[in-house]
Amino acid sequence: CATEGFERERIDAIAHQIELQLAIVPSNLGIKAAMSIIPKWCMGGNPVEVFYASRWMEQLRADLDNNVPVFQNLIRDELLQNSHRVTFSMSPDNDYMSKEEIQEAQQLQKIESQLSQ
Repeated sequence: CATEGFERERIDAIAHQIELQLAIVPSNLGIKAAMSIIPKWCMGGNPVEVFYASRWMEQLRADLDNNVPVFQNLIRDELLQNSHRVTFSMSPDNDYMSKEEIQEAQQLQKIESQLSQ
């Protein structure tokens, strides 16, 4: 994907789905709009840009028609050459099963105590 990109048919199909979704006005449009604006606004962006989805779709189609490697560039810049990293490590809890058994026994005992004779 980083070098060859995606099949144009797949991109067109997804773009078509997005365009159909943009054409539908949901009943909760105000809330959806507010929830879309807030992150952009908090990160210092232009909050009105969230309403330009149709323009973005037109630009995407124009770029793809002109053989601009849109997705290859995004993958390269945002994933492959992104210097930001998170190191995540996990270690097992050796007593996990015994803790689970104790907790389950306590829950069963609580339930039993609440049952009527």
